[in-house]
Amino acid sequence: MSDHTPAPRFWAPISVLLLGAFVVALDNFIVNVAIPRLKADFNTGYGTIQLIIVAYGLAYGMSLVTGGRLGDLYGRKRMYLLGFAGFTLASLLCGLAPSPAFLVAARLLQGITGAVLHPQIVAMLRVQMAPERRRFAFALYGSALGLGAIAGQLLGGALVDWDWLGLGWRLVFLVNLPVGLIAVPAAALLLDETLRAKRVRFDVPGMALAALTLGAVLTPLILGREAGWPLWTWASFAVSLPLGGAFVRRERELSWMGRAPLVDFRLFRAPAFVSGLLLSGTFFTTLNSFYMALTLLEQLGLGASAFETGLVFLPLGLTFLVGTLAAVRLGGRRTLDLGLLFTLAGYGLLFSVGHVVGPDWPVRALVPGLAVLGLGQGLFITPLLNVILARVDAAEAGSAAGVLATAQQTGGALGIAIVGLLFFGALDGGVGGFRHGFEHVAEYAFGVSLVCLVLLRRLDQSHRRAASVGVEPA
Repeated sequence: MSDHTPAPRFWAPISVLLLGAFVVALDNFIVNVAIPRLKADFNTGYGTIQLIIVAYGLAYGMSLVTGGRLGDLYGRKRMYLLGFAGFTLASLLCGLAPSPAFLVAARLLQGITGAVLHPQIVAMLRVQMAPERRRFAFALYGSALGLGAIAGQLLGGALVDWDWLGLGWRLVFLVNLPVGLIAVPAAALLLDETLRAKRVRFDVPGMALAALTLGAVLTPLILGREAGWPLWTWASFAVSLPLGGAFVRRERELSWMGRAPLVDFRLFRAPAFVSGLLLSGTFFTTLNSFYMALTLLEQLGLGASAFETGLVFLPLGLTFLVGTLAAVRLGGRRTLDLGLLFTLAGYGLLFSVGHVVGPDWPVRALVPGLAVLGLGQGLFITPLLNVILARVDAAEAGSAAGVLATAQQTGGALGIAIVGLLFFGALDGGVGGFRHGFEHVAEYAFGVSLVCLVLLRRLDQSHRRAASVGVEPA
């Protein structure tokens, strides 16, 4: 099937694609509930555990642009199959890890292979689905990502407490093996290859510069607090500036010479796409970081089991599903407004619980806020990608998807770094410190959601300007 051709089938291929999206999102969150067991088994500190959590997102964010461009150049089905197979192998290595260093390395590999897998999903949904089904397809995709995030908490908690054969936390990674063994053959049979861009020499130097730039920014953000912000962290920040400048110069030079850059900066000529990047990346600073803080509060602060911690996420997961279904029916840009308003209300309820209930509030006091938050996230995330990618040319769908997902993962890593400062800085050795730390995280997420409202107005302005000059939605 060529690009732009309406797919004669819908549910079979989209089910395979959504399974990939679900698994990638699942592994971004499932390790959270295994934190106490990991810490105990490896007898290590919080810094190492935090690195295990974010290593996946770090490698994922650094590799997504490359993964998207690989699909454009060498075929999206081929890269989807290679990415899913590699992701399954990396999950096996995570489950067998004998040491924290080995687990961090395996998580990095898991993130890289996930970055090869994921952009192909967005690109194939964008170019292969008939226009009248595209909005519904992206709604299902957003649902798969959100449900993967919530299922990561519930399923992870159940697996850790089940402790089958004494595997404990290792089960949260090994659960991917049967999924991969089913999904890879199914994808080979059910997916069609897309048209490839003109075969050119791949931009290896650009890939290296992009990885070094993001690594120089994110690594000190993740490790700096635990290390006490030594000189190397500031040196790393400083080095990221010339590295980023060199990357931009190289990519622009390749475009001028008619060669295929890793990132086509023509994408950034569209103000709507740039505004969408800022909005999406900012919003994602609150997702995994908030879930991590809630998990730490439950297990380390309040002494809940892994499964009990997963159950705390159930109100959020159920209302997220309701929000997703409502977004599918409502559709359109205004659903984003509604989603952000509910998100603000949810975070507001969560950070004010101590003032309403008292300083020793119980877990059940969080249920109303979590339920409202889940509804808001479902309403917002579901239509977000379709709104942002609406005016992206189909030929650059892979690159655009990679850049967009990189912004989300970079935002997620930045959020974990900020939340680490807020949460661990509030700990005082007692349960009250965990509660205060969680309230600080909810306050931060509330403020970020306010910023997202401003960025959403900017996105509207960009769309209106594009419409005034006759730029039609793709």
